[in-house]
Amino acid sequence: MFINLEDRDSSVCVDFAEGNILLFEGTGPDCYHGAMVSPEDFRGFALNLTERDEWEVMLRFGDITHVLGVTESVEEATRWLRKAAEIIRSKMPTAKTASEQTQEVHELATA
Repeated sequence: MFINLEDRDSSVCVDFAEGNILLFEGTGPDCYHGAMVSPEDFRGFALNLTERDEWEVMLRFGDITHVLGVTESVEEATRWLRKAAEIIRSKMPTAKTASEQTQEVHELATA
């Protein structure tokens, strides 16, 4: 399951089998290329409205909040983030319920 973002030559993939997040962000500062985030390190996704009316898509893992890129389609991004979080959380040793996942993404989209 991939998402491509508008402002970068990058993509993010969630591995259905293991729930790992794979980052392919190219080179440059603050880019992770070929990096993997395990379900155990995953803390959630966030959406942040910028001053340019674009939505930053962020990944929280460990103690890091990393901007993946931006999108103008918050609805599509929210759908992808919900599905990705569902897959990732299902691979965690103690999976969150669907209502907890939905609440988490909703809070991030309205923050």
